[in-house]
Amino acid sequence: MKFKNLNTLLIGFTLAMSGIVNVANAGLIAFNDRATFESYLSGVVTDDLSSIGSVAEYSDSETLNDFTISGDMYRCHSDDVCYGPYNNLTAEYLWVDGSANFSFNTGIVGFGFDFDADDSKAYGNFLVANLNGLTSTATNTGGFFGIVSDDGSTFSDINFTPDLASAVFDNVTYATALAQPIAVSTPAAFIILVLSMMGLIARKLKK
Repeated sequence: MKFKNLNTLLIGFTLAMSGIVNVANAGLIAFNDRATFESYLSGVVTDDLSSIGSVAEYSDSETLNDFTISGDMYRCHSDDVCYGPYNNLTAEYLWVDGSANFSFNTGIVGFGFDFDADDSKAYGNFLVANLNGLTSTATNTGGFFGIVSDDGSTFSDINFTPDLASAVFDNVTYATALAQPIAVSTPAAFIILVLSMMGLIARKLKK
C-alpha cells in the first residue's frame, strides 16, 4: 500500500510539473522598448505605412506587403487632420476608432508598433495599448509596444485594442524568427507545488 500511494504521488507530481512548465514556456512576452524588442528577433521588418496613399480619408481595410489591417480607420497625412504631430510617428500613419485587426500572410514570432492617443497633444490623455491580451505601460507622450513568442511558435492574427475610444499607430514591425531564446521566469506557484509534493512524498516514505 505504501508503494502504491507513493507511485500515485510521483505520477501526480510528474504530471503537475509537466503542465506548469508548458504554461511557463508557451506564450507571448510584452516589450515597451523597441530596441529590446528587436534584439530578440531575426530579420526584422518595419513598415512605415507610407503606402497607404496620399489622400486623407476613412478606410475599413488596408492591404500592405505582408499583412492586412482591418477596422474603423482614417488615413492620416497631415498634422491638422489627425491632431498631430505625434512622437515617433512618420508623415503617414493610421487613426483607429475602437480596435484594429492585423492579419499576416505568413506566421510571425514578433509584432509591435509605435502608438499614441489621438488627442494626447490637446488633452494629455494617457493610453494603454492591448495586443492579444497583453497590455503596454500607460503613456501620454507616445510609445512603442510589441509582443514576441517566447518559444518561437508563430502567430498570424493580432488584435489591437486601446483603452481609449481611439488611437494612432505607425511603424508596424515584425519578424518570422527569433534571434535568441527568451528566458521565462519560473512561476512562484511551481516552486510551491514542488515543495509541497516533496513534503508529501517524504511523509509517505517515513510511514
